[in-house]
Formats: sequence, C-alpha cells, structure tokens
Amino acid sequence: MALAKSGVVWFLLLSRWVLGALVLIAVALWVLYQVRGGFGAGPANRFLCFAYLGLVPVMLGMAATPAGLLIPRAELHLLTMGAMGPVILAIAARVAMRRPKDGQLVPRSCHWGALCLVFAATVARCVAEVAPRPEFWMIAAGVCWSTAWSLFLWAHLSMIGRPPAFPLLSAKRLG
Repeated sequence: MALAKSGVVWFLLLSRWVLGALVLIAVALWVLYQVRGGFGAGPANRFLCFAYLGLVPVMLGMAATPAGLLIPRAELHLLTMGAMGPVILAIAARVAMRRPKDGQLVPRSCHWGALCLVFAATVARCVAEVAPRPEFWMIAAGVCWSTAWSLFLWAHLSMIGRPPAFPLLSAKRLG
C-alpha cells in the first residue's frame, strides 16, 4: 500500500513538472510568435522586441530547473537580469531616443550597446553559478551590467539640458 501511495505521489510530482515545463515552453513559443511582427514596426519597436526575446531563455530555464538541468540561483538571475533588465531598459530608453522629422523613435547606438551588455551580464552571471571558480564571471557580469546602465544614463544626460519631447514614451502621431 505504501509503495502504491509513493507511486501516486511521484506520478503527481512528475506530471506537475511535465505540465509546468510544457506551459513554459508554450509561453516561450508564444513570445517568439508575438515579437515576429514587431521587427518591422519601426526602430523603437524592434529594440523592444529584442528586449522581449530575453523572455525565451528565461521560460526555457524555468522549465529546465525542476529537472535539475539548471540550478535555482541561475534561474533567478535569468529572470531578474535576463527578462526584467532588458524590458525595463527598452521601455525607459524611449525617453532619450532620437526623434527625427518623420516622428519615429530611433534608439541611439549607446542604447543598443546597453541592451547587448545586459544580455552579456546575464550570461556571465548564470555561468558564475556553475563555474568551479566563479570570480571572473562575477566580475564580468558586474562590469557588463554597470557599463550597460552607464550607457543608458549617458543617453539621458544629453536630454537634461532641453525641454522633454512629448509624448515621452512614444513617437509623435502623424496625421
């Protein structure tokens, strides 16, 4: 009887993990499907789509963690650095994007550099969790993260001396 009960418990735990993994993989595929159209919607939306692509490895990492393929601390850094960081950067960067005469928002080169460095910091921080000697990877993650947000700040410093462009977070409506 005890063996049958433990078999039921293991079945429920395994089916819960499998169901959770399938849901997370489905969400990752949904994100890929949703952002595909945004790449043609203008430079600022393309920038935002690249940031949202950070959700895909996060969802896959969350699906892999219960199976022991990824340790929970790496999963935590994937979520906080790899999903939240790029999206916050992409939305907040809209205030300091260039605004050419056609009304579109255009990310500056320092915005693109910052986005790439946030992703690099995420990878370095996750590698630090599994590396036998994590010191190098921790330093690399810190340098990439700090440099990314310094670039973000650099773009905003150019905006301080002049009145803000309205609307702040979106392009000027044409027509």
